[in-house]
Amino acid sequence: MSLCEIQNRASQDALALAASLTTATIAATLTKIDTQRNAANAATAEDPAGTVKKASEHPFMATQPAYSPKAPARADVDAFPGVTVIEFGTDWCGYCQGAQASIAKAFEPHAGIRHLKIEDGPGRPLGRSFKVKLWPTLIFMRDGAEVARLVRPTSATEISEAFASV
Repeated sequence: MSLCEIQNRASQDALALAASLTTATIAATLTKIDTQRNAANAATAEDPAGTVKKASEHPFMATQPAYSPKAPARADVDAFPGVTVIEFGTDWCGYCQGAQASIAKAFEPHAGIRHLKIEDGPGRPLGRSFKVKLWPTLIFMRDGAEVARLVRPTSATEISEAFASV
């Protein structure tokens, strides 16, 4: 075997080893993420209508970790008494993920307010009824009537100002 063949074989073996380590690392990371997501979803309480309960009913966090694929009917939303914030988005949306820290911070002093995180997309009737076009969109409601709307909020201050209107 020539020196060139030995070097070529060593390079191929090194690449195969690197690929297997990368695959194993990715698989382990994905397993860890799935475990965390499953634990968070198991801790998520839902009401009979399939919507997320008030943040105050979740002692471990101010907002839900994931958007619910189950949405109440628009008539039910319009009948909610008191203050409700509906957050439309998706778990895979980068803007939605980026806004979560600001949303959580803004919700801290409003722990008792009903906060629905609803998964949105084509054919989702609740999002269409509110004419949601971009995510995340936060709809602030009082007694079933929209009083403020934020599209792609970038700061907790911006969200807190919208809370002042309800």
